[in-house]
Amino acid sequence: MNTEPTFPPPTPAATPTTILKRRAWLRSGATLAVGVLIGVAIGVAIGSSTKETDTDTAAEASDISVTEATTPPSTTTAAPTTTAAPTTTAAPTTTAAPYEWVPADFAVSLIVIESSCFNSAGANVTYEPALSILSAEPWNGTATIIYEVYGGDSVDTKSIDLDPDGRYNARREVVSTPTCSDVLTAVVTQVLVR
Repeated sequence: MNTEPTFPPPTPAATPTTILKRRAWLRSGATLAVGVLIGVAIGVAIGSSTKETDTDTAAEASDISVTEATTPPSTTTAAPTTTAAPTTTAAPTTTAAPYEWVPADFAVSLIVIESSCFNSAGANVTYEPALSILSAEPWNGTATIIYEVYGGDSVDTKSIDLDPDGRYNARREVVSTPTCSDVLTAVVTQVLVR
Protein backbone atom coordinates (compact mmCIF):
# COMPACT_ATOMS: atom_id res chain seq x y z
CA MET A 1 0.00 0.00 0.00
CA ASN A 2 1.14 3.51 -0.85
CA THR A 3 1.33 5.89 2.18
CA GLU A 4 2.47 8.97 0.34
CA PRO A 5 -0.09 11.76 0.23
CA THR A 6 -1.35 12.82 -3.15
CA PHE A 7 -1.44 16.50 -3.97
CA PRO A 8 -3.28 18.25 -6.81
CA PRO A 9 -1.12 19.23 -9.72
CA PRO A 10 0.49 22.67 -9.38
CA THR A 11 -1.24 25.60 -11.09
CA PRO A 12 0.60 26.90 -14.09
CA ALA A 13 2.68 29.99 -13.44
CA ALA A 14 1.18 33.26 -14.60
CA THR A 15 2.72 34.41 -17.81
CA PRO A 16 3.53 38.07 -18.43
CA THR A 17 0.67 38.29 -20.96
CA THR A 18 -1.99 37.12 -18.46
CA ILE A 19 -0.70 39.62 -15.89
CA LEU A 20 -0.95 42.45 -18.43
CA LYS A 21 -4.49 41.40 -19.38
CA ARG A 22 -5.55 41.44 -15.72
CA ARG A 23 -4.08 44.91 -15.22
CA ALA A 24 -5.82 46.19 -18.36
CA TRP A 25 -9.19 45.01 -16.98
CA LEU A 26 -8.50 46.66 -13.64
CA ARG A 27 -7.56 49.95 -15.35
CA SER A 28 -10.68 49.82 -17.53
CA GLY A 29 -12.91 49.18 -14.51
CA ALA A 30 -11.29 51.99 -12.50
CA THR A 31 -11.63 54.40 -15.45
CA LEU A 32 -15.31 53.49 -15.82
CA ALA A 33 -15.95 54.03 -12.09
CA VAL A 34 -14.25 57.45 -12.14
CA GLY A 35 -16.26 58.42 -15.23
CA VAL A 36 -19.53 57.47 -13.54
CA LEU A 37 -18.64 59.51 -10.42
CA ILE A 38 -17.76 62.57 -12.51
CA GLY A 39 -21.02 62.23 -14.45
CA VAL A 40 -23.06 62.05 -11.25
CA ALA A 41 -21.27 65.12 -9.82
CA ILE A 42 -21.95 67.13 -13.00
CA GLY A 43 -25.60 66.03 -12.96
CA VAL A 44 -26.03 67.15 -9.37
CA ALA A 45 -24.37 70.50 -10.09
CA ILE A 46 -26.57 71.14 -13.11
CA GLY A 47 -29.68 70.02 -11.24
CA SER A 48 -29.09 72.34 -8.30
CA SER A 49 -28.26 75.34 -10.51
CA THR A 50 -31.52 74.96 -12.43
CA LYS A 51 -33.67 74.36 -9.33
CA GLU A 52 -34.69 78.02 -9.22
CA THR A 53 -35.66 77.96 -12.89
CA ASP A 54 -37.64 74.76 -12.33
CA THR A 55 -39.73 76.34 -9.56
CA ASP A 56 -40.50 79.35 -11.81
CA THR A 57 -41.57 76.99 -14.59
CA ALA A 58 -43.64 74.98 -12.12
CA ALA A 59 -45.38 78.12 -10.90
CA GLU A 60 -46.18 79.09 -14.50
CA ALA A 61 -47.38 75.57 -15.23
CA SER A 62 -49.77 75.66 -12.27
CA ASP A 63 -51.55 78.61 -13.93
CA ILE A 64 -52.41 76.45 -16.95
CA SER A 65 -55.89 75.05 -16.77
CA VAL A 66 -56.71 71.74 -18.39
CA THR A 67 -60.04 71.48 -20.14
CA GLU A 68 -61.63 68.77 -22.15
CA ALA A 69 -62.84 69.69 -25.63
CA THR A 70 -65.74 67.76 -27.11
CA THR A 71 -67.16 68.06 -30.58
CA PRO A 72 -70.88 68.68 -30.72
CA PRO A 73 -72.89 65.59 -31.61
CA SER A 74 -73.67 65.45 -35.29
CA THR A 75 -76.97 64.53 -36.78
CA THR A 76 -75.51 61.28 -38.04
CA THR A 77 -75.40 58.12 -35.98
CA ALA A 78 -71.64 58.35 -35.37
CA ALA A 79 -70.61 58.74 -31.71
CA PRO A 80 -69.10 62.07 -30.64
CA THR A 81 -65.33 62.15 -30.26
CA THR A 82 -63.54 63.54 -27.24
CA THR A 83 -60.05 64.97 -27.32
CA ALA A 84 -58.20 65.71 -24.08
CA ALA A 85 -55.88 68.68 -23.93
CA PRO A 86 -52.29 67.88 -22.95
CA THR A 87 -51.80 67.85 -19.21
CA THR A 88 -48.87 69.26 -17.31
CA THR A 89 -47.67 68.19 -13.92
CA ALA A 90 -46.20 70.90 -11.74
CA ALA A 91 -43.07 69.94 -9.88
CA PRO A 92 -43.43 70.17 -6.10
CA THR A 93 -41.99 73.38 -4.75
CA THR A 94 -40.71 74.01 -1.27
CA THR A 95 -41.33 77.30 0.42
CA ALA A 96 -39.84 78.57 3.60
CA ALA A 97 -42.09 78.36 6.61
CA PRO A 98 -43.65 81.72 7.47
CA TYR A 99 -42.00 83.61 10.29
CA GLU A 100 -43.68 82.90 13.62
CA TRP A 101 -44.13 86.14 15.53
CA VAL A 102 -43.49 86.02 19.27
CA PRO A 103 -44.00 88.57 22.07
CA ALA A 104 -40.26 89.43 22.05
CA ASP A 105 -40.75 90.85 18.52
CA PHE A 106 -42.84 93.72 19.93
CA ALA A 107 -42.58 96.35 22.65
CA VAL A 108 -45.26 98.59 24.14
CA SER A 109 -44.33 101.95 25.71
CA LEU A 110 -46.87 103.82 27.80
CA ILE A 111 -47.10 107.55 27.16
CA VAL A 112 -48.69 109.36 30.13
CA ILE A 113 -51.26 111.86 28.88
CA GLU A 114 -52.61 113.00 32.25
CA SER A 115 -52.06 112.15 35.91
CA SER A 116 -54.40 113.23 38.69
CA CYS A 117 -52.84 112.78 42.13
CA PHE A 118 -55.04 112.33 45.20
CA ASN A 119 -52.17 112.27 47.76
CA SER A 120 -52.64 109.28 50.03
CA ALA A 121 -55.41 107.84 47.81
CA GLY A 122 -53.02 107.39 44.88
CA ALA A 123 -53.55 108.68 41.36
CA ASN A 124 -55.55 108.18 38.19
CA VAL A 125 -53.21 107.99 35.20
CA THR A 126 -54.38 108.34 31.60
CA TYR A 127 -51.95 106.79 29.15
CA GLU A 128 -51.72 105.88 25.49
CA PRO A 129 -49.78 102.79 24.33
CA ALA A 130 -47.11 103.11 21.64
CA LEU A 131 -46.26 99.90 19.77
CA SER A 132 -42.80 99.14 18.35
CA ILE A 133 -41.85 96.22 16.12
CA LEU A 134 -38.42 94.99 17.22
CA SER A 135 -37.96 92.13 14.75
CA ALA A 136 -35.90 92.51 11.57
CA GLU A 137 -38.61 90.53 9.73
CA PRO A 138 -40.89 92.72 7.60
CA TRP A 139 -44.41 93.00 9.00
CA ASN A 140 -47.19 92.29 6.51
CA GLY A 141 -49.94 90.60 8.49
CA THR A 142 -52.83 91.40 10.77
CA ALA A 143 -52.53 90.67 14.47
CA THR A 144 -53.73 91.47 17.93
CA ILE A 145 -50.92 92.24 20.36
CA ILE A 146 -51.84 91.40 23.97
CA TYR A 147 -49.93 93.25 26.70
CA GLU A 148 -50.09 93.67 30.49
CA VAL A 149 -49.78 96.96 32.35
CA TYR A 150 -47.92 96.91 35.68
CA GLY A 151 -47.73 99.65 38.32
CA GLY A 152 -51.45 100.15 38.91
CA ASP A 153 -53.64 98.79 41.71
CA SER A 154 -53.78 95.52 39.74
CA VAL A 155 -52.29 94.08 36.54
CA ASP A 156 -54.41 95.15 33.55
CA THR A 157 -54.50 93.13 30.33
CA LYS A 158 -54.99 95.22 27.18
CA SER A 159 -54.67 94.74 23.41
CA ILE A 160 -53.63 96.58 20.26
CA ASP A 161 -54.81 95.64 16.74
CA LEU A 162 -52.03 95.83 14.13
CA ASP A 163 -52.76 96.31 10.39
CA PRO A 164 -50.70 94.85 7.49
CA ASP A 165 -49.07 98.24 6.83
CA GLY A 166 -47.91 98.55 10.47
CA ARG A 167 -50.62 100.99 11.60
CA TYR A 168 -52.45 100.40 14.87
CA ASN A 169 -55.24 101.99 16.86
CA ALA A 170 -54.02 103.10 20.27
CA ARG A 171 -56.85 103.49 22.74
CA ARG A 172 -56.32 105.78 25.69
CA GLU A 173 -56.67 103.93 28.97
CA VAL A 174 -57.02 105.03 32.60
CA VAL A 175 -55.47 103.14 35.50
CA SER A 176 -55.46 103.83 39.25
CA THR A 177 -52.11 103.67 41.04
CA PRO A 178 -51.55 103.13 44.80
CA THR A 179 -49.32 106.22 45.08
CA CYS A 180 -48.68 109.32 43.02
CA SER A 181 -45.11 108.24 42.24
CA ASP A 182 -45.81 104.80 40.74
CA VAL A 183 -44.40 104.18 37.25
CA LEU A 184 -46.43 102.26 34.67
CA THR A 185 -44.75 99.61 32.51
CA ALA A 186 -46.08 97.29 29.82
CA VAL A 187 -45.01 93.79 28.80
CA VAL A 188 -46.20 92.05 25.61
CA THR A 189 -47.50 88.60 26.54
CA GLN A 190 -49.10 87.23 23.37
CA VAL A 191 -49.27 87.76 19.60
CA LEU A 192 -52.41 86.56 17.82
CA VAL A 193 -51.68 86.61 14.09
CA ARG A 194 -54.78 86.45 11.90
